[in-house]
Amino acid sequence: MRAVRDVLSLFAVLAASLLLAMSPARADIDLPSVPPPQPFPLEVRVFNGESVDLSLRGVSRTGRGLRFLIRVPPQRGTLGETIVTGAVTATVRYTHNPRLGLGEDVIRYAVQAPGSGVSAPAEIRINVVERPPIFIAPKRLDFPDIPVGETATRTIELRNDGGGTLTGKLVIEAPWSFASGNGSYQLGPGQTRTFAIRFTPTEGRQYAATANFSHSPTMNLGLGGRAFDPIEIVPQKVTLDVEGGRENRTGGFTVRNLTSENRTLAITGPPQVVVQEEVTVPAKSERELALHTIAGFLEPLESELRITGGNTDLRIPLSVRAAPPRLIVDKPDGIDFGTLTAGRTGRASLTVRNIGGSDAAIRVTLPEGTVVAPDPSLESLPPGKERLYEIRVVRLEPERMNDELILHTGYAAVNLPLIAEITKSPRLSGAEGMAGATPDGSQAAPRPERTYNDIPPVESVGVTRLAKTELDLAWKKTSPNVKRYIVAEREIGFENGRAYTVWRELKDAKVRLVGSEARVTLTGRKPGERFTIAVTAMDAAGQPSRPSLPFILTTKHNDPISIPWVAIAIGAIILLGLLILRERRRVQHTMNEELERVSHL
Repeated sequence: MRAVRDVLSLFAVLAASLLLAMSPARADIDLPSVPPPQPFPLEVRVFNGESVDLSLRGVSRTGRGLRFLIRVPPQRGTLGETIVTGAVTATVRYTHNPRLGLGEDVIRYAVQAPGSGVSAPAEIRINVVERPPIFIAPKRLDFPDIPVGETATRTIELRNDGGGTLTGKLVIEAPWSFASGNGSYQLGPGQTRTFAIRFTPTEGRQYAATANFSHSPTMNLGLGGRAFDPIEIVPQKVTLDVEGGRENRTGGFTVRNLTSENRTLAITGPPQVVVQEEVTVPAKSERELALHTIAGFLEPLESELRITGGNTDLRIPLSVRAAPPRLIVDKPDGIDFGTLTAGRTGRASLTVRNIGGSDAAIRVTLPEGTVVAPDPSLESLPPGKERLYEIRVVRLEPERMNDELILHTGYAAVNLPLIAEITKSPRLSGAEGMAGATPDGSQAAPRPERTYNDIPPVESVGVTRLAKTELDLAWKKTSPNVKRYIVAEREIGFENGRAYTVWRELKDAKVRLVGSEARVTLTGRKPGERFTIAVTAMDAAGQPSRPSLPFILTTKHNDPISIPWVAIAIGAIILLGLLILRERRRVQHTMNEELERVSHL
């Protein structure tokens, strides 16, 4: 706009000069030879209460310096001294009076060249506006690491380095809060406002948040801090476990004080657990605490420990394992089978009870010639339950038996003495050579006393293949000195109304030694046949070991006969239909004959 006005003023001067040049000269008028100078208009902006330098400029054809004349002074401010800066330029400072308010102020000035008249005035328009506010605030506020439950305070300063007034509110969320007030602010030019912000964490972790200034959605304040638990528990879950097979389960944990002051803590737990009720942990130190279950408490337990004191309130998971199994028997002094004939089976009952806190997986160590039925290892015995077993003893040699049966479960064991007097049987032959019985089962001459090698007897035999008429057996080779194995089958004979046992060697049972295993196939059996065998190991000198305990085996049963009930039902329905059809035909034939007879009457 100012440029347009300058152009128009110049055009007016040129037009006036042109008209004067074209007018006819008159001798009685003294016209100037050049046109008068002209000032240029100006538009500026100034902030409320502040100053601005006004650049005055004119145009002159004389080439001489111009004088600048203020024709109309300002209404909202004052002017300083006019300072000539050039032949056609000058400057003057305008200072706004803030008491006169905002708006437009107008100044008119003119120029004059030496020897010429004063020009028409030009306008200087001054737009008085408010200086914009300039908001100064930190972008981030970080707090020191503190224990949970304590408070850290930091201050921030808000400032308006501009003009105008800033009005708003600083919005923050927990765990941050203001020490006083609600975060509202109103900032005039150059004013400041200080806020104290508190950091009060409630759990141990890293915190981060953003606080907003309501007057400007694009501005915010980042907040950060870290809190740690003043008391640390290691491990974070406490477990009381069995130690050495004792019913009293034990455990422990460590209490660490991470603060710079001593801490006294109260510890509470379930009534089944004994724990120190109060402990003082020095600053930057730790204490170890032990726990154990009360006497007579055997069950498992899932609970918690509560640790309190000052700003600390911790709940630590507590797991108590079940007490180990513990077995008792109804015959703790042992079993006396009395007098037994060699080869005959002695039987006795035994009740076993689990008075511990967990299932008893029972493993049995059996002396030679002893069997427990049912096998205790097949099914665990729950706490508080009891089970009846049968103890069977068979010895092939006359002797005074004084052995021990052991029931193992976990860390504990029950040792059960087994006593019997084994007498000689005139019909008993050893499995190691079958002497004492002829192949046809007749009585043999009494065999002499035998000596045995040091090879251990076979303790267990596994069935690797089971069929209806045969089965494959395998067992672990009991010694590198085994030359071969003999398999004998027990047969029951009778003489004079008395039963006796005879062991007959199975000649067709060829035992194969494969690596560390012995394998044999028993053939010629009947489906579902139940029979008893014993195994004897022979060394290179032909001397037998003590025979194994008897092993009871059964071949595979025949498949049950499946009656096709559906086919029978369908056949019965078809047969019934045929019978009904036949009866209908017979009745129809009888009726036809009767009608024919009646028609001939």
